[in-house]
Amino acid sequence: SYFARGLALAEGIGQWQWALNARVNSANAHQRLGDHAKALRMHEAALTQQKERGLEADAAASLFNIGNTYKALGNYARALSLYEQASAKQQALGDKAGATATLINIGLVYQAFGDYAKALATFERALAQKEALGDKAAVAAVHINIGLVYRELGDQESALARFERGLDLAEAIEHRQWAVNALTNIALVLADRGELDVALAKYEQALARKQELGDRLGAATVLRNIAVVQERLGKHADALATSERALAEQEAIGDRLGAAWTRCNIGVIHAALGEYAKARKAIERSARTAKSLRSTPLLVFARARLAHLHLVAGNSARALSDAQKALDVMEVLLGGLGQEQAATARQRLASVFSIGALAAARENEPAEVLSFLESGR
Repeated sequence: SYFARGLALAEGIGQWQWALNARVNSANAHQRLGDHAKALRMHEAALTQQKERGLEADAAASLFNIGNTYKALGNYARALSLYEQASAKQQALGDKAGATATLINIGLVYQAFGDYAKALATFERALAQKEALGDKAAVAAVHINIGLVYRELGDQESALARFERGLDLAEAIEHRQWAVNALTNIALVLADRGELDVALAKYEQALARKQELGDRLGAATVLRNIAVVQERLGKHADALATSERALAEQEAIGDRLGAAWTRCNIGVIHAALGEYAKARKAIERSARTAKSLRSTPLLVFARARLAHLHLVAGNSARALSDAQKALDVMEVLLGGLGQEQAATARQRLASVFSIGALAAARENEPAEVLSFLESGR
């Protein structure tokens, strides 16, 4: 409200510099509050002014901010294009700090696409640059980002090492946001290991801290993770209620990818309760969103869940079709990875191969059975 008042006053007296500053700050505030549409309009208006007045550094910052808005809205292709434009300007201006910050977000887009080889390479470049700049907060953040890629590849030890390194760095400089992000991701690994009660306790701590910081996006993500643990503990009613809370918040702030993951998890919970029609509806919607957002990891997960549902329902032909679609997408996911990383990722996604092989056997397709078994090696 103060930024809006300042903007009106500055425009009223013809102070374009102050008006521009107020518009940018107001856009950032709307972004943090989850009002992405309003943030986008204000950032784009600021960018137009900056270009007209030849403010190249400010224009680069606006391109970066607009990219962040599109990323929050799930339009990763558009976000990537804007980040690349921002990066070109920043490099031309010699803005090393800005260019490296943009590089980190480019890595996040590659990660969302499931292009883990590019994501890791991009994050490692950004890490080296941030270390050279002495930016300890950013170094902590990049370690966490790298840890998330390793976790998605199924390399829990490497992931945990990165998360703990990020936590140590964040706590040393008393950076609350990155410390809680590291804590959240340590809980992820603990849950992967089956230490569910410990993971749940850490998630509850992280949720309280996220809420204290006013981080709605982060809090919604933690809620989704809490629901996953509750489901694994057999607390299906609690898991469903928590997932619905997460989904409502994600939809309110425009987090399309987060909402799609949560909706897929809701489908898994319905399946555990024997509510297969509800499960299929939720997961099919999640798969459509994953495809539109080019989220390869979610698409693989959703297709594998659908294959399992069809197998349980006795429809082995549809199960085989969905398993094959999951396998086709998975090959894109694993492309470009080193042999060891690809093998670890295949182990993490083993259910796709077993479901596909079983469905092929029921359809009397021995060649398909062999294909799934060989792909899982």
